[in-house]
Amino acid sequence: MNITKIRDKLKLMAINDKAINKDISKTKLASIRYKTSTLIDLDHI
Repeated sequence: MNITKIRDKLKLMAINDKAINKDISKTKLASIRYKTSTLIDLDHI
């Protein structure tokens, strides 16, 4: 599984969410941040 591709997909999802709904719920934003930070951590193992 390509970590970089997954992270890029998450970034695109986050951008799309902001475009569709500028008032993203804090829970959803936190979830995106958690997933992204987890993927970054995996890169540094």
